[in-house]
Amino acid sequence: MKIDRAKRLAGAFKGQRVLVVGDLMLDKYIDGSVERLSPEAPVPVVKVVRERNVPGGAANVAGNVCALGGAATLAGLVGCDLEGGTLIDLLKERRIGTGGIARVRNFRTTVKTRVLADRQQVVRVDWDNNAGFPERALGRFCAAIEKIVATC
Repeated sequence: MKIDRAKRLAGAFKGQRVLVVGDLMLDKYIDGSVERLSPEAPVPVVKVVRERNVPGGAANVAGNVCALGGAATLAGLVGCDLEGGTLIDLLKERRIGTGGIARVRNFRTTVKTRVLADRQQVVRVDWDNNAGFPERALGRFCAAIEKIVATC
């Protein structure tokens, strides 16, 4: 793709309202350094320096829409758990619309945790919800999307 065309396409996002529907997740990063191996197993011991949380999955896509000058609203599911609340707080801080997000009991918010040592990823730990889309949340979710889609 030529640079001029890429600039035109990126510029087209300015002022647009975009509904992003998809898997919402919280990406956690644990940064540190390795100075030794564990005596319990031949694995590195990461001395933690910093932890940070960022929106992941479709929430990351919505952030990209906003970075290009558009206004994004998200639709998806999170659990009624600490991670779901953290993700919603992060989205609000970034001025990403949360009107299409359904918080569902007995549903675990997807979390991807990456442990980095000296800027190298050592391991990723995933907490996924394998239960699928809960039937009881479907009606609420569809109603929220119907209201939002008309404004996008």
